Amino acid sequence: MANTTYRKSVMDFYDSRAEQYDRYTKRSFLTILYNLFKKRLLNRKQNGFYLNLGSGISYGLDTEEKVSVCLDISKESLIMSKRHSHNSLFVVADSSTVPFKDRSFGLVVSFDLFEHVDDKGGLSSEVFRVLKPGGRLTLTTPNHKMELVIKVLDRLHLKFPEGPHSYSTSRDLRSYFKRFAEVNVSRFFFGTQFLVRATK
Repeated sequence: MANTTYRKSVMDFYDSRAEQYDRYTKRSFLTILYNLFKKRLLNRKQNGFYLNLGSGISYGLDTEEKVSVCLDISKESLIMSKRHSHNSLFVVADSSTVPFKDRSFGLVVSFDLFEHVDDKGGLSSEVFRVLKPGGRLTLTTPNHKMELVIKVLDRLHLKFPEGPHSYSTSRDLRSYFKRFAEVNVSRFFFGTQFLVRATK
């Protein structure tokens, strides 16, 4: 079960920094490069609606063929995202209690959310529930071995502050998503991230 105090700390952290994060995202080379990598991960054959879980401030992931349903706990982040999204819908909600019917989506993506969720099992169950049979999950989360590097980058103001988090090992990730028919965990973005690809 999600911890209400922890959930509020995450929401307050990103609500209070939404404008700062918006400015940072526009001019940070690493963030721009990372967004290009993320866009390549989207299933090109999967058109229509897809769920972007913990979307935060998203850039350039929506197209005429793909309609992103952006779900995030931070209302202020979604307001910022809405300013430059062309083909997205926005929902303020907790990722551990997704407000959609069973088997609603053929694709769920989640970029850099998992480490900020305390109820990781709940998130996995919700993703499984809202995916259609044969639907796919694409998820990224920082490699736990990069935590010291990330702390140094934070201290030097070379990246956006990380906020409340707990990183997972590759074994942890396989365990959280073991109910899926197929799960693959690999390294991504020069080894700094884990990439989870799972099929229901």
